[in-house]
Amino acid sequence: MGNSQTDGRSPLAFSAMANYTHFEKHELGMLRDQFVDLAHRDGNPATISRAEMQEALSVAGIVDTDKEVLDRLFTMFDRTGDDQVYFREFISGFAALITSDVKEKLHFAFQMYDLEGLGNLAKEDILKVLSSINRTASYFGDACLTEEQVVQLVEDVFQQPGGKSSNLLYYQDFLAPVMEHAHLNTFISGKGPARYGQGLS
Repeated sequence: MGNSQTDGRSPLAFSAMANYTHFEKHELGMLRDQFVDLAHRDGNPATISRAEMQEALSVAGIVDTDKEVLDRLFTMFDRTGDDQVYFREFISGFAALITSDVKEKLHFAFQMYDLEGLGNLAKEDILKVLSSINRTASYFGDACLTEEQVVQLVEDVFQQPGGKSSNLLYYQDFLAPVMEHAHLNTFISGKGPARYGQGLS
């Protein structure tokens, strides 16, 4: 990817994140399943606590160094300071930490958010996934997009055929326009205008 490339390869893509973690897809898939079980166990299917996250990390066999990274990310995603996060946003945000190319990272992030396995997401959910990835990248020091740019990216994708008449898109279909969008190219080429805490909600 990066500049005019659209095949998912870029030495700069999520460059800082890649120096910190090396998750495999099966690890994060197992972690998501643990989050779902824990959230339903405590009666709130949307959120998990920090203690529940630590329990899930242990069950999933996540190594201590990666546990430390995810604990810090938990703090960033805990916007209200009550030690609770919306786990779908949380796990889709760090799904981009898997060892893979950019296209596969994005596809996997959408899969992680899509708990029902329907293969499609609403506009607001796509925005949440891309915003979560953007925030995660910013935490590791990568240049990222402003929240306004992420919103514009999603709006432009929904102007594509199939998006204008529906609030739902199959992510297999919208992945290509996302990958080709100028804002995403700016992001993965390391030229985003925002840094951690700047222009991000």
